[in-house]
Amino acid sequence: MVDPQAVHALLQTLSEYTEDLRAYQQLRRDEVLADCNYQSMICYAMQTAIQCVIDIANHLLIGGDLDQPTDSRSAILGLGRHDILPQDFAQELAGMSGLRNVIVHRYMTVDDELIYRFLQRCVADFETFSQHIVVYLQANVGK
Repeated sequence: MVDPQAVHALLQTLSEYTEDLRAYQQLRRDEVLADCNYQSMICYAMQTAIQCVIDIANHLLIGGDLDQPTDSRSAILGLGRHDILPQDFAQELAGMSGLRNVIVHRYMTVDDELIYRFLQRCVADFETFSQHIVVYLQANVGK
């Protein structure tokens, strides 16, 4: 069963980290690339925000008896398959799970340039994601 309070709590956390990322977006590229502290803070905020997206996806799919995702990517894609997100947007977001894995597990050296480029677009993606989830909850949960 989907717990709307749990989803709203995750959306709140996502919103808080999105605001942090918005502040970092205002920094110049050279400032970010030259400062290890900025890079660490940005990576942590991204990691946490992406984890919120994954947790929301899993909660909606599993709690709503819609799907049993096998991994983070399939959870996000499942939101598209079940029309919780537009399919093209879900496909675009699914790549976030890979970035999260790189940050968390440091599979390779994290490319600071890649992180900066992702920073420039991720805030809008997180906001769009949140809007779709709120619309879905209003239309489908608690009825």
